[in-house]
Amino acid sequence: MRDIHFLAAAVCGLASAQPALAEPWTVSGEASLVSDYNSRGLSLSGRKPAVQAGLSLSNANGMHADVWSSTISRTAKGARAEVDISLGYTASLEGDGALDVGVTYYHYPSDSELDFIEMTAEVTQKFGTASVTGAIAYAPKQDLMRAPDGRLRDNVYVSLDAEQPIAGTPFSLVAHAGYERGYFDGCLRGGKLDWSVGALVNWKGVALGAYYVDSEASSFEPGVRDFAGSTGLLSASISF
Repeated sequence: MRDIHFLAAAVCGLASAQPALAEPWTVSGEASLVSDYNSRGLSLSGRKPAVQAGLSLSNANGMHADVWSSTISRTAKGARAEVDISLGYTASLEGDGALDVGVTYYHYPSDSELDFIEMTAEVTQKFGTASVTGAIAYAPKQDLMRAPDGRLRDNVYVSLDAEQPIAGTPFSLVAHAGYERGYFDGCLRGGKLDWSVGALVNWKGVALGAYYVDSEASSFEPGVRDFAGSTGLLSASISF
């Protein structure tokens, strides 16, 4: 966990240097407890609860740097945490929309052979009170991503997310659908679909969520013990 503390200190250190920067920067963060760390329809915490936290440093011009971490199921070489380090840029679009592009480095302390880089792009658009986000993530061929036949593979993930607040209440309905093809799809042939539906409630600064998650993937073990299949998921988070 030393890596997490170091990265958090680095982000806070950048924030303290605001007077030296040409544009104002702000720091925000979030801490969460989830009943299962489920990513793209696969459990990375072995169907067990996970603690998650993140810090974001953002510039008025749209630049942002982010550090996010979660506990995970113990890997073959003893990693118990995932640390995601991201750099990106957000631009406003016509019609109350936004475009965000970036690159993320996924790091696994004590098991760096699992580390990889992924590039992302997403567009968010408002439709009345509802918001819809379409995204694509691409991981180019890397040392980690070697198939059993010895060939390196890349990975593509496309997704669509929607959120609809319920007027006059603190509740929102959310839905997600994604398709993944490549090294991480967890399927012997072709790609996989994953999907989820759920509800969120914001109450006195705390966000509570309940979701149903499912995917077409089968359980597999590419160095990290993963679990697939339908499951319920609960979350509680606080932002600061």
